Amino acid sequence: MDEHDRLEKLTGNTYCLSLDHLPEPVYVTINHRIVDGDLVPYEMFINCFDAKQMEWTIPVSRLISAILREGIDLGFLVKELKDTFSYEYFYYKGTKYHSVAALIGETLDGHLFMLEELNRGDKDGY
Repeated sequence: MDEHDRLEKLTGNTYCLSLDHLPEPVYVTINHRIVDGDLVPYEMFINCFDAKQMEWTIPVSRLISAILREGIDLGFLVKELKDTFSYEYFYYKGTKYHSVAALIGETLDGHLFMLEELNRGDKDGY
């Protein structure tokens, strides 16, 4: 099986981002697989029950997933997402964000950090 082939079952985390300025929460799911003994991010889905958000959540999910599968350094992706500005800012859990994309970048960054920590330690309990 090629490293780009999707397995039948993947493990991941889903993050619920409830934002005051959106009518519905944004859900970010990041799935990963084991490559050479390490947990490696494989795909990301951004979902919202507000149909108006679908025009950007689907293509952004597909693009990020394609980048994750390439196995390149993800620092640039996180930086680009975090550096995205909107016409209005908002606060989430006491932190100021300039766009939903920036919050998604922060979420991805936190998930990558968690995977690094797990890769340094015991993954049997995960």
